Amino acid sequence: MPNIHNHKGINPIVFAAMTFLLMLPELFMLRGQIWWEAVVATLFNVCFYAALSYLICILFSLAKPRVERALHIVCHSFLVGYSLSNVFLLLSFNRHWDAYILQFLSETNARESSEFVHTFILSYHTLWLVVFYALFIAAELGGG
Repeated sequence: MPNIHNHKGINPIVFAAMTFLLMLPELFMLRGQIWWEAVVATLFNVCFYAALSYLICILFSLAKPRVERALHIVCHSFLVGYSLSNVFLLLSFNRHWDAYILQFLSETNARESSEFVHTFILSYHTLWLVVFYALFIAAELGGG
């Protein structure tokens, strides 16, 4: 049983990157809100996602170095995929991941899927979004 008081600590760059990846889609959801709702929502979400990121980083730091690295890769892959897809949905359709999007995906046939890929996924708008995320991850890897 690992001793929680002897953990290696957390990398502040990884902690900040995880918080940013979780927070970025939330910032796009603030459009159209009253100013005080945006402030309250931002403060709450930053605190919530920072606490969640800190907890995840602490749990990862308790693992052996190889396991920690593998967990970091898996977690970051999930966070980047979630954040990128959520920002894409928000910018392209003014929607986020919810039950309606999941139902829409389950009811989509092959023809509609190919049209969607050619129209939205292979667009310059999506390319710039992917480039931004790739640069962010490269900066995090360089700093962390």
